[in-house]
Order: sequence, then structure tokens, then C-alpha cells
Amino acid sequence: MYRPAGAATPTRTEREKSRNAGIYELARSEAETHWLNKVTGSSASATRGRNFLGTAFTQSIDTDNVAYRRNITLKDSSAVLLQRFGPASYDDEEGMEEEAKEGARLLKVLYRDASAQPSNRLDLSENGMDDPQFELGALYLGEDPYLSWQTLQRYKNRDERKNKAGRKAVADFIAWFNHFSERFLLPVARNPDSGLCDDFRLKLYHRIKYGFPWTAKWAPGVDRICQPFYSTFTPRKGFDAHSKIDEEDADPSILVNFGQHALLELPDYNCTVELQPLEIVVFAASHLRYRTRPHPKCQEAGLDPGERWSVLCFFLRAFEQRLMSADNIFYFLLKADNELKKRQLGLNASAQAADEASCTLEQDNRISNGINVEDEDPANRTDAGRATRHSRSNLTHNPEGDLGADQEEDMNGGSMTRVRNKRRRSERTVDNLVANAINTSSGAASPSAGRRETTASSARGGPRVRR
Repeated sequence: MYRPAGAATPTRTEREKSRNAGIYELARSEAETHWLNKVTGSSASATRGRNFLGTAFTQSIDTDNVAYRRNITLKDSSAVLLQRFGPASYDDEEGMEEEAKEGARLLKVLYRDASAQPSNRLDLSENGMDDPQFELGALYLGEDPYLSWQTLQRYKNRDERKNKAGRKAVADFIAWFNHFSERFLLPVARNPDSGLCDDFRLKLYHRIKYGFPWTAKWAPGVDRICQPFYSTFTPRKGFDAHSKIDEEDADPSILVNFGQHALLELPDYNCTVELQPLEIVVFAASHLRYRTRPHPKCQEAGLDPGERWSVLCFFLRAFEQRLMSADNIFYFLLKADNELKKRQLGLNASAQAADEASCTLEQDNRISNGINVEDEDPANRTDAGRATRHSRSNLTHNPEGDLGADQEEDMNGGSMTRVRNKRRRSERTVDNLVANAINTSSGAASPSAGRRETTASSARGGPRVRR
């Protein structure tokens, strides 16, 4: 809902009135889109800057008009630069307010108990940094991914009792924001009705599906710290002293505003975007120079700038590109795993080829000796033959029984006709051999007589060949 800068927190009656007016649906359906042009130094001073508020009023005949905030999209000639979103629903806004109170309390504890040293260097005083801020999650040291020192809180030049208190403060804030972002930020990326542009949504989708799992593999523990659409997040109090471009980050980044109104300044486009508490900004931080500064009306009201705080979520470009140092132990492990898999595949292929060759040779010998593979007693088959046929039966269902290695290869090639012809030739070979054996003992007979004689001799207890 709309909250004027410097004004008191809306009352319950005002909240209910806004809820009944359907302002959360209007914020999405009536979203504003503005096109920007870059300005040079000379034209920036001559051109009046633009301030995007997104404030509008409901148009109702039956009830009083209610002020509300539209979502905002800023674009240049080539792409979307920034999108601002308010809470998606009345329940979300209520939930975000309650969570923000707890987050503000935990942030104070974080600043009090945890160290913001960026590394384990003994020559850097803990309080000797300008504008200390915490980068929680995964970072790169050179080309090696690791969990930041500010996350681990294990400083050699600091008393271990303080380290322990710092670890608890960091863990408590991480747990809180992990829950907050899953509940209120992740739906912006995943909900197709949120209004997020296709470009940002696709990039976040690929980050969640591909980039973050790789990061979690090589920076163990980051999946317990961050949601899958960011690798690192920075909570901080106050405002930015200078504008910046986050060139090391992959687009988009996500900024959440808490505690107080702010102006998000875009110097290269000579404009600002007003931010209320609980509003979310998704923007191309690696291409967009920006900074936050106090809202004039908050300054007029004498509000403490330190009560304003924010959380910036980002995903390092190195993680998106999956960079890995050749000296990193994980690089050597990955290389060793790949070599092992290749070697194992080669061994398996050689063993399978040997089994197939052995089975084929065995069948050829049996056929040449007048034995039909189909007619052989399974108990007399070799273990190798049974194992080979059993493994193939798991791959291809054959209602007519096991065919043999060379026949199955033909069938796998798609020629059932050749398989049937081959079987018929084998059967005729066996029939001829049996007929010749019978003719030798009882005189010449036609092929058909031979078949009948086989049946008759079986009745007399003679040789039995199963059909």
C-alpha cells in the first residue's frame, strides 16, 4: 500500500480500506513502464532529473479513492534495466512487516557481535574500515570459491569467545533472511503473474537450475546460507556514500528496502526511483550505476538515517561462468573423477565386447555340430552364455526367447527379417543333419518322411529332438 515518506505508519483502518480497494491487484495490472536515455556530464546538468514514484489512485464511484503504488519497469533502448515490486498481497505485506521487525533486531546484534573483516589478515584493524558491511555466503579468492570470512567468523586476531558470539549472530541473521527470501522473494522469480520480465525470469531460472547447484558443489555449505537465486547477500545500515556498478555480479541482482523511504539514484540516466519500506528491486547491477540516498521528506521529518537498512542479493559472475583455478583441489578432484569415469566406461565396453564375441563363437560351434541353440537344455549352457543372455534380456524384451548374440545384433540393427531367415537356416541345417542320421540307419527317405520318422523313433525310445 502507499506510505507517504516521513509520515506515520498506516493505521489498521487505512490498511483495511486499501485491502478492500484491490490495490495489490492494481499494482500489477496497472504497472508503469518508462524508457530511459543515457545522459552525458554536460547534458545531465542541463536536464532536469526524473523521479519515478508510481503513485496512483483508485477510480471508484461507490467508495472514496484510495492511493496505491504501481509496480515500475525502467527500460533503455535494448533491455529492461530495473523493476520495482511492492508486496504481492495484503497477507504478504502483513507478514513482511512482522519479519522486518525481527530482521532489524538481528541486524543490530550482527553489527554488535560479528566482525566485518573481509579476510583473516592480521594487519587490518577490525574497526579500521570505512563503511563496514557484511558479505555473507560464497565469494572468490582469485579463482577459488570459498565461504567468506564474514560468514565463518574464525579470525585468528580475535578472541575466540568473540568469534563464537559473532558466529551465532551471523547464523541467526542468515536463518532469518533465508526464511524471508524463500517466502517473499522467491515467488517473484517463480510466479508467472508477478510481472517480472522474461529476460530476468529466464536468467534466474538458469541460475537456480544450473549455476547455484555448481556453486553449492564447490563452495560447500552455501546451500544452507542462500536461496538458489543468489550466492551472496549483503545486509547493511544507512545509505551509499558513492554510486557504483557491480561489474563482478551476474544480472539480475535483488535489493530489499527496510525501515525507511529511500531514493535509488541512477546517475547515468539522471533519474531516481522512490523506495518505500518492504519494496523489492530487481535490476541489472552489472550495467547500471546506482546508489541509495536519504529521502528529502524523511530528512525534513528528522528521521535517523541509521534506521534505514537493506539487503542486497547477488550472484557472482564467476559462479555463473563456473570458473575454477587449475591449482584448486576441487579442480583436481573433478579431473580425476572424469578420468576414472572414462576408464571405467572403456573397461565396461571391452568386457561387453569380449562377452559378445565369446557367446557368438559358442553358438557358431554348436550350430556347426548340429545343435540348435533353441533346443539345448538350459542346464547345459555355460555360465558365460547365461550371463550374457540374461544381461541382454534386461535391455530388450523378446517374446520368442533368447536369440543369440549375432541374431540380437541384427535385431538391434532393425532387421527382423534377417533374424527369422537365419533361424530358419539353422533349423533346416539341424533337420538335414537329423534326417541324414536317420537315413544312415534306416534307408533313404524324403525330408517330410524324415520329420515323421523322427516322431516315430521318439515313440520307440530313439533319439529325441524337441521342436
